[in-house]
Amino acid sequence: MQIKRILFVFFLTLVNSLASELFAQELFPARVEVVGVQIDGSGCDASSARAVFTNDLTTLSVLFDRYSVEIGKGTAQPKAKAAEKRCSVFVDIAVSPGWTYTLDSVEYRGFVELPNKSTFAYQLASIESSGLQAIGFDQDLVRGPKVDNHVQIVKVKSLALLNKKCGPSQQRLRIKSTIGVRNLLAAIGIMRPKVSIGIDSADGQINPRFKFNWQRCL
Repeated sequence: MQIKRILFVFFLTLVNSLASELFAQELFPARVEVVGVQIDGSGCDASSARAVFTNDLTTLSVLFDRYSVEIGKGTAQPKAKAAEKRCSVFVDIAVSPGWTYTLDSVEYRGFVELPNKSTFAYQLASIESSGLQAIGFDQDLVRGPKVDNHVQIVKVKSLALLNKKCGPSQQRLRIKSTIGVRNLLAAIGIMRPKVSIGIDSADGQINPRFKFNWQRCL
């Protein structure tokens, strides 16, 4: 009797394990891999960006290690009232056949130096896939005073399906990033302290993170 009970428990454990594995396989493709990254834009150097998927395949991080804007005292633009940089990154990904994706949100990350309430910093990102629908995310606007790492998650108002039909196993994403700063008092010459947005001091990068939801396709 005891042996039968042990075998029964073992059988249930095995079935549950197999079911969990099959369920997990249905939630995510077997393979999602970044196979190439190219820079297009004057705002970032040719070798200053890379892209990686998290282990659970839900998040694509675009990592910039030399990408910043600064104005005011001690900078190359001491009298400027505003400045902006733009960078486009082409990310080639390989995906298992039979899968497509929606975009859920973008997480903006970086370090801001905003000494007073008249200073602002902002980030803006968009993403498109192989010439299909482009998805733009709302601007992340930060107002001073704040001197710290900054994180802001912006949700897509409705799930954005880039491709309802199965595309090629290798696809190209074009990710556009804009960062900028503004000092409202600089125009009248009252206060021109340093104002900047740049790399996150926690990991040495400024990196938008795009949240993916995977779906089966036809």
